[in-house]
Amino acid sequence: MITHRTDRLLLREAELADAPFLMELMNQPDWLAYIGDRQIYSVEAAEEYVWKKLKPSYQQNGFGLLMIERLDDQQKLGLCGLIKRPQFAYPDIGYALHSDFYGFGYAREAAMAVMADAMQLKVDKLLAITTPTNVRSVNLLKKLGMTLEGNVQLEGETEVLYLFSCKMSS
Repeated sequence: MITHRTDRLLLREAELADAPFLMELMNQPDWLAYIGDRQIYSVEAAEEYVWKKLKPSYQQNGFGLLMIERLDDQQKLGLCGLIKRPQFAYPDIGYALHSDFYGFGYAREAAMAVMADAMQLKVDKLLAITTPTNVRSVNLLKKLGMTLEGNVQLEGETEVLYLFSCKMSS
């Protein structure tokens, strides 16, 4: 089981019990605007997402998107983790917080834990993608030491995204 602890957070593999939170998260205005509509409109669809998207990544890659929880009260905050996309030679870091938890430094704290994990996994280079209009994400990636490489389109998509990267050193 993949887990990470920081001073305030626990990052852990998603479980079926997380489905109601994931459904709410994936229908937040910022998720829909910056990540896209995953058509998760029911708890059952969110459970299917856990089983068909999240769990296979943990098993096949040894990493994936993890639930972010506050340690002190087990409040679910969002997702953060590594994603392996077929079109990229290296994994990319992804994150999304519920809007109720913006501005507390949780995304940065979780992303730093995931970056430390990437180093343990001997990832040579870490990527990140975001929409150019997602100012919060662009600023966070810069704070994490990532550099804008240019633009990219995901396979089968028309939207142009920013591609960031960061050389990882052990």
